[in-house]
Amino acid sequence: MTYALVEDVTDDGVRAFRRRFSGVRIDEPPLIVLDVEVCDPNAIPRLRQALAGRAAPVGVVSALRTISGVLIELDDARTPLAFLMDLIDAEVGPGPAARRICPLLELPDRALVRLAAATLHVPELDETRLIETYSEPLLKRARA
Repeated sequence: MTYALVEDVTDDGVRAFRRRFSGVRIDEPPLIVLDVEVCDPNAIPRLRQALAGRAAPVGVVSALRTISGVLIELDDARTPLAFLMDLIDAEVGPGPAARRICPLLELPDRALVRLAAATLHVPELDETRLIETYSEPLLKRARA
């Protein structure tokens, strides 16, 4: 599978993209794509079942088995990233000794903020508290 994150595209641009690449799936808003490598190979089927079985979280769009773990596509508007992380830890064990989670696309600020708020138990945390909210527009202007 190949993933790409395309930003700031107009409706006309999306239509042109669909015409040019007819077999491509476009998710709007973009999905969170995670490659989860599991240290214990015996835990891979259990993790995949939790993510793709009958009781899977509604926001898991797909959970494909890989050689060393599971590739997950998540709609974080339907299932929060924090919940997914807790589920992964419940199935394979917490921390880097049990698994390695690698986002294949840049995580959106909204997902990072919700993950940080849940992890830190600070529900009032929002995007205005992320330094990237302020620094990224400045960097884009500097490059232009």
